[in-house]
Amino acid sequence: MNIQHLTLDCRFIEAQKLFYSKVLGFELLEETLLKFSVQIGSSRLTFKKSLEAKPYHFAFNIPFNQIDEAKHWLEERARLIPYEEKEVVDFSAWNAEAMYFKDKDHNIVEFIGRRNLNQKATKSFDVHNISCVSEIGLPSKEISSIYQELAKCNLPIYDGNMDRFCAIGDEYGLFICIDNEKKTEWFPTDIYPEIISFTLDFDNDGVDYHLNCLEGKLDIKKQAKP
Repeated sequence: MNIQHLTLDCRFIEAQKLFYSKVLGFELLEETLLKFSVQIGSSRLTFKKSLEAKPYHFAFNIPFNQIDEAKHWLEERARLIPYEEKEVVDFSAWNAEAMYFKDKDHNIVEFIGRRNLNQKATKSFDVHNISCVSEIGLPSKEISSIYQELAKCNLPIYDGNMDRFCAIGDEYGLFICIDNEKKTEWFPTDIYPEIISFTLDFDNDGVDYHLNCLEGKLDIKKQAKP
């Protein structure tokens, strides 16, 4: 699954814009008083003003061979969130390593390097080495109903089950589905995973889709190719 365009709600729109475009240095594609968009590798990320915004979790893929370099780069721009006194978390089951930080809207953002993708970079790490938005967290009261909708797009279970945690998709794009009555914190924080709203354009198996998530309820439509 390739995430083409992710749109999230945001309370502190001006601070968020400065953080992503100036501090982190992503290309600013458009801006108005109520929203802005930045380029994250092959993905577009938009934040739109909303007083109802709740914390999201999302991830960016980075080259696995630049985990240490990315850590040093990120430490100069944000405060890393440690887990068991370590700032880089080893996910051996996923053959990956990751680091976490919060943006100006208190979203939990993740840089993750995945060995299986064999993405290697030779130039010094910066935002141009980030390949895409690769995860969006999707809390709900019933993972199975979420999976039934996503399965219509031929998205497989990558890891987990219908009980408390299920990653759906592949290493290029994953829905991180959790039951927020059983899993009550976004890793590696104490932030409660509230039911959220967002929109997402993605493609899978050569088919384009538009997904609207409204308070945890999914509406997915196929998109015509341009």
